[in-house]
Amino acid sequence: MLVSNHQYKYANHSTSNYNNTGKASLEFQLINQRADFSFALFSGGLSNPKLVALSNSITYANPKAPLYPRLAQGKAWDE
Repeated sequence: MLVSNHQYKYANHSTSNYNNTGKASLEFQLINQRADFSFALFSGGLSNPKLVALSNSITYANPKAPLYPRLAQGKAWDE
């Protein structure tokens, strides 16, 4: 598994009843890295991480679309 731009959050900080129910809701801001994303759930904290679950891949509809305005010398956006 390749990790380039990673973020993490503690599941027990997201929902006060997480320790009793095992259910949590987390929000992440995703930016188009021109590659698929997946989410992973780890136990054991930062010192002893163990992979518990891995989400399906999230794919962008148009991963090669320009992200920011820029000057181009060609007539088409992909030149």
